[in-house]
Amino acid sequence: PPNAMSVSAAAMLRSTLKLADRHTAIRRQNATVLRDAAARARGVSAIVSLPESDPGYLRFPIVGGARVAAAPALGIVRGYPRPLSEEPELHPILRRSGDPLPGARELATSLVTLPTHHLVSQRDLRALAAWFQQI
Repeated sequence: PPNAMSVSAAAMLRSTLKLADRHTAIRRQNATVLRDAAARARGVSAIVSLPESDPGYLRFPIVGGARVAAAPALGIVRGYPRPLSEEPELHPILRRSGDPLPGARELATSLVTLPTHHLVSQRDLRALAAWFQQI
């Protein structure tokens, strides 16, 4: 059951909130670099945000089909191992439609995400841009 936040958690939150805007700005800058690199790559597409949105880019998503391999050493990972509708733990709460959900399957096999966090360096961004050129 919910209960009050601990003093230590509140202190961490207070210090973290001070950095939130700065870290969000850095993630957006990194996403811009990655979007430009994705635009120059063949066979991949960056997920496009809605025009009126202001994404925080916790990760930078691209789709590129099953041929685009994850590169964990660079922080590039698959988004989903399988569609959420196939997760056994979710079966009790999902409403079954009977539809095969081909879009969910395609997303599970083609989505990878790249790191955007504030610790991503210029060197990291160059390595990520080089990864785009290798795919």
